Amino acid sequence: MLIRALVTTLVMLGVPLVAFASHLSEAEVEALEVACEEARAEKLAPKRAAVRKQCLAEGMFDAQGCEEMAQTYGERQFGAIRRPGLYYDLPVCVEAFRAREHYTLNPGR
Repeated sequence: MLIRALVTTLVMLGVPLVAFASHLSEAEVEALEVACEEARAEKLAPKRAAVRKQCLAEGMFDAQGCEEMAQTYGERQFGAIRRPGLYYDLPVCVEAFRAREHYTLNPGR
């Protein structure tokens, strides 16, 4: 928890963690990934609420179907139509991706 808070704070302050990636542990990389998903969830919340409301208003599905539709809004989709997930371009997500990439290519360093 403390590591995640520290990593999130550094990213929000604009400190590029990639420069420190060689010193990040697996737990710190995972904390950065969690911070990314939390930031995405915060940005997606109002849009998901709007999707849920519109779905119910238009009678597209029952309440459960609208809830499922809202919960998957903004996530990666595969199949006939491929869509990337939304907000992976947030600074914390970019840092998480770069840190994971560096850690994967240089395990233990």
